[in-house]
Amino acid sequence: GPHFGETGFFRLAFEPLGAGQLEDYQRRFAPDRSIEQLIALAAQVPAGSGPTGDRGGARSDYEHGVGMRFLLESIAATHRALRERVAGAGTVGRIVATGGGARSAVWLQIKADMLGVPIVTTTCPERACLGAALLAGVAAGTFRDIAEASDQMVHESECYRPLGH
Repeated sequence: GPHFGETGFFRLAFEPLGAGQLEDYQRRFAPDRSIEQLIALAAQVPAGSGPTGDRGGARSDYEHGVGMRFLLESIAATHRALRERVAGAGTVGRIVATGGGARSAVWLQIKADMLGVPIVTTTCPERACLGAALLAGVAAGTFRDIAEASDQMVHESECYRPLGH
């Protein structure tokens, strides 16, 4: 679509499942655990570990970790495909994380590793609201343009760099 500035266009890509897969896993297989606890178990599992399969019955902490790690990596792989679709032949310097997943250092590091791009968080925990406020500031004339509004309002908190980069 047309960019809100005077020139250019924007491209968006969406994945409707995303974190819903984590919630589904938690609901079906680990209702006694929080998503955060399951992600902590995933952090103890090596990258690239495949799913253990559905054996039925109770799962061990390791099996939960493998299952959750597999989901986190699968979602990150989808994000990589979305990034490639949006960027095309262009490069992406960094990605600003939003939503509930932006609160998980483990998942942000997995995404950085799989996307090969730094993933950053901002000091404002409500990033979608920050974006809306940024646009409102430009529309109200408080800021000259998005670049000025971003410089004034967006402050990086954490940066998760791809390992080995």
